[in-house]
Amino acid sequence: MTTIQHLPEIHRSHLRAGMKIFTCFWMTVAIMGCTHLGPGTVAVDRFDYSSAIADSWKQQTLLNIVKLRYMDLPVFVDVASIVAGYSLQTGVTVTGVSSSAKAVQGDYGSIGGQAVYTDRPTITYVPMTGEKFLRGLITPIDPKNIFFMLQSGYAADFILGLTVESINGVRNRSTSGGVAREADPDFVKALGLLREVQAAGGVGMRVEEDKVKGATGIVIFRPDDLPPDIVEKAAAYAASHGKDQLIAEVNKKDGPFVSGDLYVFVFNEKGITIAHPVNPALIGKDNVNEPDADGKLFRKEIVQVAETKGSGWVNYKFKNPANGNIEPKISYVKKQGDVIIIAGVYLK
Repeated sequence: MTTIQHLPEIHRSHLRAGMKIFTCFWMTVAIMGCTHLGPGTVAVDRFDYSSAIADSWKQQTLLNIVKLRYMDLPVFVDVASIVAGYSLQTGVTVTGVSSSAKAVQGDYGSIGGQAVYTDRPTITYVPMTGEKFLRGLITPIDPKNIFFMLQSGYAADFILGLTVESINGVRNRSTSGGVAREADPDFVKALGLLREVQAAGGVGMRVEEDKVKGATGIVIFRPDDLPPDIVEKAAAYAASHGKDQLIAEVNKKDGPFVSGDLYVFVFNEKGITIAHPVNPALIGKDNVNEPDADGKLFRKEIVQVAETKGSGWVNYKFKNPANGNIEPKISYVKKQGDVIIIAGVYLK
């Protein structure tokens, strides 16, 4: 049997050239066969299209708010559907010529490739017009929907400021008649107070619908053991039993001033902790100038509110002993004699 080594040199070169062409051809086919266009586009396209739709809705809404401000008709265009089509057509051509030893043209080979990529998204827009759209635009928001949002935990000042025209005759900001009128100061103050009460868990609500009668009821309830309640209870105890007895009772982990996650702690007039049922390591420490996570000197603010107002609310961030995390907290403070009685809740 004849081997490659015994062939003439010219034939061996022909054979090597043919093997190279054959190898390149199958490598190209293998690479093209393992390429998938579709899966890689899903994550990118879904995020890009959703971001583009959200941004366009924000811009469109802002434009229509300006139109309403100047008594112009708002126009909305909805994106009804998005069909993103991709195609990738590929082709490979491999040719080669092996000539005889005396041929003029010699040996040659060539590899050719072709790829056609097509991105053809189809986006359908639908103008939101007609009687149904206009009726929905000018119909006042059903109060039950507002209470549904408050029940879900949305900020009361934001929701009420955006949806309510007036509360007990105190009017919100208005642009009716094309004339801008600022909100009554009492309305802004009421929203702030409602937000504080909501943040402190002072009011709970539940929206109940009777589908048979077509009626909606709003059940408003007041949880027990709110910060003001337990603070007033401690202040009354101090007034009748004295400061020393109050401190002794407050320092008890299972004492009368601990109710679940709610507890009373006491400052002196300088803002130094003198009684604490949960973290006794704070007692006696002069950490008045230690800020919270946002740099707020909340202990000084507690002293200031107690000295100037007698009682009030203070917001700050503190380590929640239940989970060890730094969380927003709102505390009710009250000056009683020469001590400051405090109780707070962590905001969810």
